[in-house]
Amino acid sequence: MKSNANTTQIINTYLRGQQLLNRHLQICQAIKKADRARQSQRSTFQVIISNKSLIPTNYGSQSV
Repeated sequence: MKSNANTTQIINTYLRGQQLLNRHLQICQAIKKADRARQSQRSTFQVIISNKSLIPTNYGSQSV
């Protein structure tokens, strides 16, 4: 009976470890996804800032 309880404990410990590992991987994936979105947004802002020089400063002040 004791060996059966020991086996159950080992199995439960293994399953708990797998659950924790799975949760850890889910968190890592969420962090990577958020980081990619942040970097993409940052790249978009950098393009807007770098293209700002293409916008004429006297836009709208020219008479036709």
